[in-house]
Parts: sequence; structure tokens; C-alpha cells
Amino acid sequence: MCFNQRPTSASALRDVEEGEHVLFVRAMVVNTDLPADNMREAIVRLDVNLEGGKRYSLNQIRDNSDMKIWLQESDSGIPVSKVVTTRVEYPKSVGDLRLEQCKEGTV
Repeated sequence: MCFNQRPTSASALRDVEEGEHVLFVRAMVVNTDLPADNMREAIVRLDVNLEGGKRYSLNQIRDNSDMKIWLQESDSGIPVSKVVTTRVEYPKSVGDLRLEQCKEGTV
């Protein structure tokens, strides 16, 4: 959700330095059997300690409006963050909240 500690809408692979990080991530869900504007999202904070030379991926499990989100090592599938449980909801008008979250984050 953030790049250079500012909000971004781009979903791209990022090189992140090893060490402790605060990541804010956005998981979006679009129900294809409903109108196009029926997108829901969940935004969570993940505290991680990343090792150098490894690849990581965001994973999730969804059960209706409940979602569990975590970061894991891509090759082994080993979680590197706590599993965060949240609900997917319609995007909220949040003003400067996204900017404040990205400034708190390390990416």
C-alpha cells in the first residue's frame, strides 16, 4: 500500500532491505458476480523482521467478510508475521489516514 512512505496504488514487487519493518498492506476483494463497484478491502499493519536474500509474499484466507492476512517466505511458506484477523469492508473515506499510516511504516 506504501512506497517511499507515501500511499501508492501500484501493485508491484519491491526490494526491501533486511531487518525490522512495519508494513501496511491492503487486501482487496472484488465479487465478480455483483456490480463492478462492489469492491471491499482490508488494511492491516504487519510487523516483520526480514532476512536478506529471501522472497516474501502476502497470503490470506477469506471466509465471507472475515479475512486472515500474513506475510510468508515465498519458497518455504513459513510465516514471518503474525496472522492478523480483520473484516473486509467497503473502502472508507479516510482523509489523511493512509498518509499517516505510510509515514509510520518503513517502506
